[in-house]
Amino acid sequence: MINSISIQRGDQLLSLPSGNNEDIIFSRSVILLTEHNVDGTVGFILNKPLDLTLSDLIPTIESSFTIYEGGPVQKNRIFYIHSRPELISDSIHIIDDLYWGVDFEDLPNILAKGLLDKNDIRFFLGYSGWDYDQLKNEIEDKFWITTNNLETTTIFSQSPKELWRNSLAKLGKQYSLWLNAPENPNFN
Repeated sequence: MINSISIQRGDQLLSLPSGNNEDIIFSRSVILLTEHNVDGTVGFILNKPLDLTLSDLIPTIESSFTIYEGGPVQKNRIFYIHSRPELISDSIHIIDDLYWGVDFEDLPNILAKGLLDKNDIRFFLGYSGWDYDQLKNEIEDKFWITTNNLETTTIFSQSPKELWRNSLAKLGKQYSLWLNAPENPNFN
């Protein structure tokens, strides 16, 4: 049997309530895939803000940027996605005008000058990662729906609270059942 699942950098994963919702991190999550190759897949959860700012984690940087849950891997590292490659060197292109990075060498100076705002960059604690075949298996098992309908020009300005629901609604009526399902099926 030929595997017809196609995964590529820039795709988004939407978790399904019937899928891997035993892991609260991924419940109703929208994940932007920033890398996919033979070594595996890397992504960041776009809609899980934490009650932390960048200054809370790096006191030498004065910044009120919210930190988002990136995923369960490397929870001791901060990553970011952004739309300003002309300001931030060594960034990795994702898709359209989106990039990701881990280099904090120039970032404190860029932030101090006020050259970035919340519509340019988003910070994550940790990341989501899968071995090469692991993600394909989870998609086949209906843990995730893949899509590429996220408007990259509004990725930073969309309400995290409504992102999962709005993204799922764009996929059509076949997913409408999930839109009103309780987050915890035991409350049904």
